[in-house]
Amino acid sequence: MGAFYLKRGEKTKAEFVKVAAYAEDRGNPGREKFSYGEGLAGQCALEKESRIITDVPENYSLISTGLGEAKPRSI
Repeated sequence: MGAFYLKRGEKTKAEFVKVAAYAEDRGNPGREKFSYGEGLAGQCALEKESRIITDVPENYSLISTGLGEAKPRSI
């Protein structure tokens, strides 16, 4: 499950706008847009670092495929 964003605007006034998504099942993954420092993705963009979360909450969205559903191991 994922979403692709394009950065629009300049420097700190930039916005990241969703242009595509994949493996969506119950709704659209990700926000429609976010700014630097807004939410987890915005914080990663601001810090220019990625994060991997391995302690996935029990009620987190399932990943669905033609073969079934599974809880993600990381986010």
